[in-house]
Amino acid sequence: MSRNVIMITGAAGFLGSAVAVDLSHNYQIVAVDRRKPTDSLRRAASSVRWHRMDIADDNAVRTLFYDTVKTLGRIDVVIHFAAYYDFNSRWHAEYERTNIVGTANLLRRAREARVSRLVFASSIAALSPTASTGPLTEKTTPSDYIPYAKSKSMGEAMLLEDTGHLPVIILRLAGVFSDWCELPPLSSLLRMWTGGFPLDRILAGRGTSGIPYIHRTDVVRLVRLCLDKHEELDSAEIFLASQNGTVSHQDLWTAVSKTWTQTQLKPWFVPQHMAALGVRLRYLLGCLTRRVPFERPWMTGYIDHPWVVDTAYTRARLNWDCTVGMGILERMPAMLGVVRQHRHGWIKRNTLRNRAHYAYLLPDVAEA
Repeated sequence: MSRNVIMITGAAGFLGSAVAVDLSHNYQIVAVDRRKPTDSLRRAASSVRWHRMDIADDNAVRTLFYDTVKTLGRIDVVIHFAAYYDFNSRWHAEYERTNIVGTANLLRRAREARVSRLVFASSIAALSPTASTGPLTEKTTPSDYIPYAKSKSMGEAMLLEDTGHLPVIILRLAGVFSDWCELPPLSSLLRMWTGGFPLDRILAGRGTSGIPYIHRTDVVRLVRLCLDKHEELDSAEIFLASQNGTVSHQDLWTAVSKTWTQTQLKPWFVPQHMAALGVRLRYLLGCLTRRVPFERPWMTGYIDHPWVVDTAYTRARLNWDCTVGMGILERMPAMLGVVRQHRHGWIKRNTLRNRAHYAYLLPDVAEA
């Protein structure tokens, strides 16, 4: 059994926690997060060494690397999940602090510690929707169309500039969901479509908006595969952690409608300008009541502009694909079963996730 040392940032978050729990069975895990891990997470990964710290504090990062090497030996891989995000269209100072300065600190200290590889969590959301040139691929250049995308684009650039000293793997993540959903744009749709008449029939535009998805368990499996193969890979690799293609809102709505109502309803397609007005009014009301919804007015500009990906390179390079039966449409019955049986807990859990306050909880009823 390998006991190589793996450092994970953002280890108390939605993805970092799942990866930390899984890898703790085979590796010595050093987990880093600004937030304290829940008791459930500590129990699920009892061998993990937890460090509560801010990666924007370079002195703290330097001390962590020094103490880890002194205590455990060489750090084999750093997996960098820590990142700030919000759903607004303006640059927040925290993007600079955490996503830029924090990443630069980790890169510098990992290089000094002679880490074998850094795995960086980027996002397909950092790429602009498909243009006339075809689907998005591993070679597509990141965009800066929103602040989050800009911060990920800058992070990718920093890492790719330094591959002569520190090999990297960049994982561009699709919309990651669990059987509890825990994906803000998806949970918002599910809450609307299971909320009864007339919300259960509404589709914005022509219903062709869409993104690719991936189940959290497949992300964990992909990260583990990257660790197993990292010595065989090039010094700079970009992979799409995603299903191939996209899933439209109409595809999602059809799956939800059939499962939730046991009938085939007819959708009501709301023209883009009317959908934009509705989103703006709802957003203003949310600001007044301090219950701001996920949807923001700027998002309506991307109605009927789907993100479509071609994952051929990733699948061939790693001999990997999303698990059969774990696609978003295949998991919809299980997901809606959780909504129906645990609606109060489901709303609470997704509200925490939407506010970037994810808390690892046990049991994961539908995923157990």
